[in-house]
Amino acid sequence: MLVHKPEQLSSERTWADVLALRNGSGFRAVARFGRDYQCRSNPTVPVTIGWSERERILPLHMADLARERIPQAEHVTLPGCEHMPISDDPARITSVILDTIAAAAKP
Repeated sequence: MLVHKPEQLSSERTWADVLALRNGSGFRAVARFGRDYQCRSNPTVPVTIGWSERERILPLHMADLARERIPQAEHVTLPGCEHMPISDDPARITSVILDTIAAAAKP
C-alpha cells in the first residue's frame, strides 16, 4: 500500500522503513491532528501539492478537496506512484521540487 514497486526496495531499506513506522513516536499525534486540519492562511511562497495516482491511503479523489482548500497551490498528479512517491519515482519528485524552487526564485 505504500509503494508501487516494493521489489525495487532493498531488504535493508524495507526493514528500516518498517522500524521507522513502528517506532515513530509522532505518528499517532500527527494522524490525530490531521483529521481536523484546515489550511487557514494563504501560502506566501510557491507551494506544490503532489498526489499519487495509485494512492490508496489518501485516494486521488481527495486531491479535489486540496484543490478547493488551497487553490493558489500548484497541484500535480504523480503517475504510477503510491503513498510514498519518492520511493516510486525519485526523479519525478526531484523534478517537482526543483520546479517549485524555480518558481520561488522568479521575481
